[in-house]
Amino acid sequence: MEFQFQSKDTGLNGKNFPHTFTPNQPIPSTSNPRLPFHFSTLDSSPSIPCKINGVSILLGEHQALGHPDGHRLRHMINVTLRTKISAVSLWRWKSLYTATNSVIHNPKGYQTHGRPHVLSKEHPAVLYKIVTGNPLINLDEIQQILLRLSDIPISKATISQELHHRLGLLHLVACGVHSAQLIEDRTAYMLKVGNIPPEYFVFIDESGIRGRDTLFFKSWAPKGGCSV
Repeated sequence: MEFQFQSKDTGLNGKNFPHTFTPNQPIPSTSNPRLPFHFSTLDSSPSIPCKINGVSILLGEHQALGHPDGHRLRHMINVTLRTKISAVSLWRWKSLYTATNSVIHNPKGYQTHGRPHVLSKEHPAVLYKIVTGNPLINLDEIQQILLRLSDIPISKATISQELHHRLGLLHLVACGVHSAQLIEDRTAYMLKVGNIPPEYFVFIDESGIRGRDTLFFKSWAPKGGCSV
């Protein structure tokens, strides 16, 4: 399907020229050389930014041709770009394009929504330095360090989100070699208990405290890497 309109204005060569819009093809902008060619409406590569560029080009052609019929323009854009743009969206984009020659607001003018972030831009570097300096550190200790540095109470959930999502660190089980596989450790253990009489040994139940339970077995490591 093609849409062909005869321009009421003169083109670059001083003569009237037709404008043809064919689906799945770039739409050249002969009336405004500043508008780009780059957009694609192929089914194999749907892209919202490309479609927005296409809307910009079609709106530019619409202004050059002077078409007053908004319904006809919306139908042409939806068929050409294979989208379902509503009349309200087209009216909003057209108004913005008339004022700024673009269908996208300048991101520098966006307002910040929601509450301000507790962590500043310097906190990720501080967190990374703390974790790499002591991979066995836990969230409570990190929280106390940040409190001493900035005098701002930061929740452990916020610290965990920062470590996982922004710094890409995971809390993995620390790699180690079992003591039974090390000849040196086995020899040291035999020398330690070998001279103790058997009647001196006392076997305790679950009420006792094992030294293993008081150790840290997880450390921070980058995603895809090994812990220390």
